[in-house]
Amino acid sequence: MFAILTFTAQADYAEDRIRLDAIDPAGETQSISLTRRLADRFVPLLVERVEQQARPGVPKEIGLAMSQQQLRIEREENRVADVQPQEGASRWLCQTIHLSEEHGEVLWTLTDDGANTAVMALPGEGVRSVLEVFLLTYQRLEWNLGVFPEWLLEGGVAPDSAPRVLN
Repeated sequence: MFAILTFTAQADYAEDRIRLDAIDPAGETQSISLTRRLADRFVPLLVERVEQQARPGVPKEIGLAMSQQQLRIEREENRVADVQPQEGASRWLCQTIHLSEEHGEVLWTLTDDGANTAVMALPGEGVRSVLEVFLLTYQRLEWNLGVFPEWLLEGGVAPDSAPRVLN
């Protein structure tokens, strides 16, 4: 099993997929691809986990939007270097994603239902961070953002830019 320390999400335009370039604590890398169909099923599970952590006493939508904006500020101030896959790194297509909880942490498991499995612990704001990364990657791939709630889209959607040439 591959233990993901961190990852960089790449928009794979040629395959129309999200590619997660992941690194483990020993410095080994893997590239894990996700289809839009699987990502569209996974994002609502992340949203559900984040919404369960809404602060009581604050209107849900406002509290969630404010927390997400704070996360964006922190991510901007504390940038992490992109993961660069090693030459010959394993590349595989994720078929199934599981979210579970262990010792108060969310565990994110990706598998090809065969020989490849990768797990990442998402403590604290980890679930919210992964959700943010998926939002940004959906935008880059120009996928429909319908799976994301309004509180997440506020302040997170890139402004319209000049029209792009489509081939």
